[in-house]
Amino acid sequence: MIGVLDKKVRARRARRRIPKCIWDFHIIWEAQVYTRTVHKGNSTPLEDLTGDAIDISEWTEFEF
Repeated sequence: MIGVLDKKVRARRARRRIPKCIWDFHIIWEAQVYTRTVHKGNSTPLEDLTGDAIDISEWTEFEF
């Protein structure tokens, strides 16, 4: 899982020119978005854990 997040962080940092000094905020944001999106199956990991429907609009309205 750490490898997946690391690849996502590096790709977004290069694409959006995010400075390295805020990497800790960036990796937390990336992890929060990752847990709220579907990867395998029909539900998100957070939805499986809590049973609630997940609203991701607050995380994607303003990209990191």
